Amino acid sequence: MAAKLEFRRRGIWTVVLLAVLMLAVLSIWHESLLARYGRWLVIDDQDLAADAVVVLGGHSGFRVKRGAELVLSGRAGRLAMTAEPAEFPAYEEPSVGRWLALAESLGVEPDVTDVLMPSHSTFDDAWLARRYAEARGFERLAFVTDPFHTRRAHWVVSRIFAGSDIEIAMAASDLPWFTADTWWKDERPFLAVVLEYVKLAYYAYAYGLTGDIGDEPAGFHVRPGGDAAP
Repeated sequence: MAAKLEFRRRGIWTVVLLAVLMLAVLSIWHESLLARYGRWLVIDDQDLAADAVVVLGGHSGFRVKRGAELVLSGRAGRLAMTAEPAEFPAYEEPSVGRWLALAESLGVEPDVTDVLMPSHSTFDDAWLARRYAEARGFERLAFVTDPFHTRRAHWVVSRIFAGSDIEIAMAASDLPWFTADTWWKDERPFLAVVLEYVKLAYYAYAYGLTGDIGDEPAGFHVRPGGDAAP
């Protein structure tokens, strides 16, 4: 077992190094090609309408702001937020409280907001959202996250929701420091894009190019409550 884990660990680092090398090579190419790689990460469904919008957990009020806009415009009926386990009150619970207060300050009524927890990852976010939608009989959910995270989030969500009748849509938050067309010109967006491609490369390694979530790789992630994700 130890040898198998060591082999997997080496494989992960190999994928990481290859991804970094790929982006380094791309950096000497034309800017239009670099912009295309930035834009590819972003999925933002324009004709979005949903029973609820799920704001994926993270330390960003801009995600909450986009979710609130969708509710206030009538394009989503409820606003849900995913959150870390309650045993980490010093880290995440104050953030959840701030985001709920932010949503209310933007005009979202408290009686149309929900908190989905506990979550440790985007996989947990997706499982919580599916259970939430099934329990309420929703037919369509929209997911809000940072623009460069939407591609990978969609990868996860679409596979967790596979086999259900629930439609999904993606909405990108409006980050003032991120522009897909010029991401390589500043440190923060550069690191965000590079890390996303590294994580996507890891997903391809761990789950295969088809993107199927097999029994063994999914053991890296758990459903809320501790059940192994299928």
